[in-house]
Amino acid sequence: IESGRVGAAPKRDSFKVGVDMVNRLGTCAGPVSSHSPAELRTMYYTPCANKVVSNFTNEGYRLHCIEEGRSPQLLVVITMYNEDEVEMYSTLKKVANNIEHIKSKKLPGYEGDDSWKNILVCVVSDGRTKANKGTLAFLRDVGVFDEDAMNIMMVGVDVQCHVFEFCVQLKKGKDIADSIASKHLYPPTQVVFALKEHNAGKLNSHEWYFNAFAEQIQPEYTVLLDVGTMPTARAFYLLLAAMELDPQVGGTCGEIAVDRPIPHLCNWVIAAQHFEYKISNIMDKSLESVFGFISVLPGAFSAYRYKAIRGPPLQAYFKSLTTPMHELGAFQGNMYLAEDRILCFELLARKGQRWTMQYVKDAIARTDVPTDLTALIGQRRRWLNGSFFALVYTILNWGRVYTESNHSYIRKFFLCIQYAYMTANVGLSWILPANFFLVTYYLVIIGFLKDNWGYIPTDKISPYAKQIAVQVFSLLYGSSFLVQLVAGLGNKPKHIKNLYRITAVFYALVMTLTTVIAVGFILKPIIDKFKAGYVFADIQGIMDNFNLVDAAAFVASAGVFFLASALHCELHHIVLSFVQYMALLPTFVNILNTYSFCNLHDLSWGTKGLESSDGHGPKAGGGKGNFKDAVEKKKAEEARKAKEAKIKDEMEGAFQRFRSTLLIFWLLCNLGFAYTIIVLDVNEATGQQGLAYLKFLFYTVAVFNLVRLMGSILFLFSSFKLKIFRCCIRGTMEERIRAKAKRRSQHPPGHIV
Repeated sequence: IESGRVGAAPKRDSFKVGVDMVNRLGTCAGPVSSHSPAELRTMYYTPCANKVVSNFTNEGYRLHCIEEGRSPQLLVVITMYNEDEVEMYSTLKKVANNIEHIKSKKLPGYEGDDSWKNILVCVVSDGRTKANKGTLAFLRDVGVFDEDAMNIMMVGVDVQCHVFEFCVQLKKGKDIADSIASKHLYPPTQVVFALKEHNAGKLNSHEWYFNAFAEQIQPEYTVLLDVGTMPTARAFYLLLAAMELDPQVGGTCGEIAVDRPIPHLCNWVIAAQHFEYKISNIMDKSLESVFGFISVLPGAFSAYRYKAIRGPPLQAYFKSLTTPMHELGAFQGNMYLAEDRILCFELLARKGQRWTMQYVKDAIARTDVPTDLTALIGQRRRWLNGSFFALVYTILNWGRVYTESNHSYIRKFFLCIQYAYMTANVGLSWILPANFFLVTYYLVIIGFLKDNWGYIPTDKISPYAKQIAVQVFSLLYGSSFLVQLVAGLGNKPKHIKNLYRITAVFYALVMTLTTVIAVGFILKPIIDKFKAGYVFADIQGIMDNFNLVDAAAFVASAGVFFLASALHCELHHIVLSFVQYMALLPTFVNILNTYSFCNLHDLSWGTKGLESSDGHGPKAGGGKGNFKDAVEKKKAEEARKAKEAKIKDEMEGAFQRFRSTLLIFWLLCNLGFAYTIIVLDVNEATGQQGLAYLKFLFYTVAVFNLVRLMGSILFLFSSFKLKIFRCCIRGTMEERIRAKAKRRSQHPPGHIV
């Protein structure tokens, strides 16, 4: 890719047709007349037949903006599958808002009335037959789709991608219906609608965007979006400004937030995800941004400096498309379920470079999330498996940061700290179900038997009744985990949704009981001591038992969420969704993890089946042929199919073997850890069980959360300094504007670097 064609792109002696859009646009688009400039009234269609995506330029295909002598410096990709027209309009409207804001802020290279010419929006749809009919009708109304032209021009051509190009002017409005009567228009937006003939996955859509369109245009920045993601008006400007101000920043991301969370707080699945998204942004993204390496810049909303990822990073990103799955293997196959994480690591460790990544808090994009448990399980199966294996890949290849990259010694030192943090995090997540069980075992079961439930009296219950209750509870808990194993092996969540709901309710009740007991277990001894006349001066007496230090560790394990969110002015979000998240926490730990490990052999996206390109496109004519040749061809075809079937069968067997081996190992690790703690953590002198383990767990969680809190605070300081700097950079921006104008003047029209 990096050694691409230099000079004028070749002209292709094939189809690019212009369609006059006068009197053909719908009511949600701005009017055009015969007096309008040609680019505002002509839609261009090209049927692309290049089977290798990266050959788009070499085979002579050229985008209209290149033919007009323009090379936009900002490319925005919007990946689409079967989303409806409402989601498409919402996203396009938000993109137009951002273009308008970039123009008003005079970002270098995007100033003036013609600033829209320096921005190109690519909508890539994954499969012609999969696209939503209403969405295609909407795109037809705004001028970037024409089914008649497509059907006529694709005859006799093995089309891989239908490329429509038009300058869209949307009417302003809250929704499609409201925009019809509006007289206010957004600035023109150059739109390329790439309708892929075959459904080949989102990653293939990104391949068309990067290896075909971006490689030809050579933009300075690229922004990645999904249809349905709605960035706020300042989002693009803030992402780009972060890279403008620091030339070493190769990628940025903002906050992905749940769309309209407050009205949906009664839906516990949505509320729990809202809490999770907020904490991830407030604490995790902030901490990673301070170190300079963000483990994932989400493909639904992120931006990259194109030269930072062009070449080896993108080659690694698309490896699962260029390498047969049986050669990739199960480990890399699962790893590439989170290919955006691979791209981030390759960007950090790029040879001879020192690219960093940055989280921009004020750049916000809202998106829809799964609304029920079964949809959440399907989504998180891919997320958990992909992120786990990608994180393991990052840890195993971390040495490249020190041997290949050109980061400073100070940066490498802090990245070493981040490496230790990530490694410890992976270790804890591996035995997370065991830790949750042990906390439940010691607080609920042992505490019940020893009358140590804090403020809940249990001393009047007979020993026999206690034993019966403990056996029933243990049976229910153990059975629930076994049910998850059986349900996860070969069942789709939507087919057994009631089973998952019942199990989730049981886990929520267990979590509620455990939390109440834990609070009483920690606070009751301290409150009783102060009631008995203890004062803070008697430090040694308090320190002798499970006391203030332990209580502080317990509070730190959850209290930092509220402190960090208050510092980020997001406290109300955390307060309103904390209870729902805590109730579903065991579901995240047990149900989602178990289902994910039970389906390590499944490398699909859960909702989108991929289709083969066989059977599409033009067929060779019969003609006159030798009978012997026909027989030989038939035999060769049958041999090829037999070989492919054998490879597929062997691959499926290898993947299932990998799944079974790792699942058994994961179960043995969790069972072995839990058994070891139960056997060893017994104080023979006092008869106490689990006290040392609970202390260690509380302290460990507290340390992890305090590290995250510290990173969050440092991020706020750096973010505050950046805001001050933005107020004083007018001279810097003017200098950048002049430099960009000079660079553009050095490239003749149609020149491809």
